[in-house]
Amino acid sequence: MSWYKKRLDPLWANQGSKTQPFQQSGVNFYHVVGKEFAYTINITDMKSKNDAEKISSALLAQSGVVRVKPLLHQKNLTVYFNPVSTSLSTIAHIISNLGYHHVRRG
Repeated sequence: MSWYKKRLDPLWANQGSKTQPFQQSGVNFYHVVGKEFAYTINITDMKSKNDAEKISSALLAQSGVVRVKPLLHQKNLTVYFNPVSTSLSTIAHIISNLGYHHVRRG
């Protein structure tokens, strides 16, 4: 079981239909609409608009990723996804395969 799955599964099971943000181990998860989560990842070497676009395009190609919102000046990327269709492990793997480094929190 991956680091991400161990953290997401209990949160997913406990949220039900709540719509407010919740936090565990310093990581913010948000139950957005229906069955989508937003997860903010710090990408330490995302330095340019081109980097943000490259990562965003690759993530949006993944089934289950609904939207990607880069915050370049903070080196953060928020990924909105359906955890039934994709996983945080897959999202992290895509980012790593592109050659970028992300920070796991928690």
